[in-house]
Amino acid sequence: INPATGLLRFPDFGGVTYYSAALNTNYNALQVGLKRRWSHGLMFNVNYTYGKYLDDVGNSFGAPATAQDPYNARNEYGPSDYDTRHVLEFDYIYDIPKPHGLPGWLGGGWQVNGISFLQSGQPVTVLCACDPTGIGETTARANLVPGVSTRPSNYDLPNNQINPAAFVTPAGTGM
Repeated sequence: INPATGLLRFPDFGGVTYYSAALNTNYNALQVGLKRRWSHGLMFNVNYTYGKYLDDVGNSFGAPATAQDPYNARNEYGPSDYDTRHVLEFDYIYDIPKPHGLPGWLGGGWQVNGISFLQSGQPVTVLCACDPTGIGETTARANLVPGVSTRPSNYDLPNNQINPAAFVTPAGTGM
């Protein structure tokens, strides 16, 4: 139902869900790795990936994968919900030397290992839960307010990262 008019675009039908296998995804990446083994049992690995994942599948985190404009699904092509641009992983192994005077079964074969994994954040799509096209699908993206930063003045990780005043309901939704 279109909140502005109270009418359905196709009044003889309720909500219509269309499933199609005609969606596009594209992933490209640059991967670099460095492995170094030093003397005295120390080994170190560093791996970095710069990737870009694009698709037109739509929002998959909490919202249905429905195109905002059902007549032009190609408009949905952009960064995927799973797009993680930067990934850095490093790991190390240190073979602890056997202390003198201890039997091999007690003091030998011990290691210290560690893995660290860092990655950039994933894209966020701000939805308004409105139906600007009047087709019964409430998955429209909110409009940006010109000149208003999407980053709040009291920015705080992880609690306050998006400025709600930077978004408005699209015109024609009646909300």
